Amino acid sequence: MDPNARTVFLLCYEAEEGQKVFSLVSRDFTEPFNLIVISSIDWNKELSPYPMNPIFPDDPGYSGDGPAFLSLLEGELIPAIKEKYGLNSRSYAIAGYSLAGLFALYAGTKSTSFDAVISASGSLWFEGFVDYLKREGLSPNVRYVDLSLGNKESNSKNVVLKIVEAKTRELYEHLKYLGIQVSLHMEEGGHFKDVEQRQAKAILRYLKQM
Repeated sequence: MDPNARTVFLLCYEAEEGQKVFSLVSRDFTEPFNLIVISSIDWNKELSPYPMNPIFPDDPGYSGDGPAFLSLLEGELIPAIKEKYGLNSRSYAIAGYSLAGLFALYAGTKSTSFDAVISASGSLWFEGFVDYLKREGLSPNVRYVDLSLGNKESNSKNVVLKIVEAKTRELYEHLKYLGIQVSLHMEEGGHFKDVEQRQAKAILRYLKQM
């Protein structure tokens, strides 16, 4: 851990996923950086910014506990991590894949803890979220946003998921119009292809930009 190096807080379903991402980034980036993995998250509950009905028959739905989880991150977890490792990074990013990518963008609207947001295959099909972000705006601290998506993700038979590419491009154009440094990268395949590799590539782009 380098106290002054750029730091990425990566939200993962399992810790092992974060370890794979770290190994991939380290292979291609030789400068110091910190990757702090936050896992064991109640996915649909803690990563949803507000409630939404299920989109699959066996889906429990989305309870909208994102605000409480963000409060936990900002009020307890991140301060404790900074104190433990003496972090004084020149840049802090929040990153995630799928619903975690959606939450990273949500955090960017509410939090002053991050100057970069990395949303890999973010769940921008979430009902009303792009309009919500347009209305709320990103924190003035956010200077860089990295969006990415699989080029087959919008081929889903689910009518909700089908809008993900259109919504991702809509958000990209909006942020670009506002003058925020934003990038959009289309990857090969559907939502579950090369998950760790896509996150690593997005983090690499951030490290090289910031």
